[in-house]
Amino acid sequence: MTSPPHPSPPGPERAMSFWEHLDELRGALVRGALAVLALTLLCFAFAARLQDMLTGPFTRAVARAGPGAGQLALLGPTEGLLARMKIALGGGLLLGGPWALWQLWRFVAPGLHAGEKRLAAPVAAAAGLLFLAGAAFGYRLLELATFFLLQFSTPSIGNQWSLSSYLSFAVQVMGGLGLVFQLPLVLLFLVRLGLVSAAWLARRRRHAAVAILIVVALLPMQDPFSLVLMSAPLYLLYETSIHLGRLVERRRARRETNAGGR
Repeated sequence: MTSPPHPSPPGPERAMSFWEHLDELRGALVRGALAVLALTLLCFAFAARLQDMLTGPFTRAVARAGPGAGQLALLGPTEGLLARMKIALGGGLLLGGPWALWQLWRFVAPGLHAGEKRLAAPVAAAAGLLFLAGAAFGYRLLELATFFLLQFSTPSIGNQWSLSSYLSFAVQVMGGLGLVFQLPLVLLFLVRLGLVSAAWLARRRRHAAVAILIVVALLPMQDPFSLVLMSAPLYLLYETSIHLGRLVERRRARRETNAGGR
């Protein structure tokens, strides 16, 4: 009798084709878009409250400037509706964005190294927290900026801003500062790549302080105290980047030492 053939050892997993990868990517994008859409509809139900929150700095600035300093107006039949739709979409993107990014992460994660996967979660969490901190800082800045801009009215020209233009201004300030607050991550990335060093950043402290003061001075401020108040958090972020960069360099040096001793 002939012995039965031995089962062949299991081979490597079949590589996915280009179209299968494309189908997975499409599924991730659809799931992310559906989450953003659902949360946008939810935010639309609370759009009036969110609008009151965003226009709060304008209301407080007008109260500081005095009666008749300015008001928000609807300059078109559909402007009020469109403004609330934009607010709802912004809320949906803010709340649903992490889920959408998680779906994309699940798509790209299999192609990353173990070290890259370990770094992804803390980097994403840090980026999100820094963005929220920057947006909150921008929200506090809005009242100062609005109060300053209200001073450009004259007896013959009053302040009557459209709601849409004010909301766009608010989003630009909050979103812009949310991106500016990513400075530590950007500098850490450059240190990790070896393009700059923590010592080089430390030697450029004065240059960084002057650059921050110049950038903040271009924003609508009304007194030197506000200039210093707004510059301080940005400079603290720069100092934080230096200390974190030193930690990254020490860890890299220990790994190289351990690898050389083997």
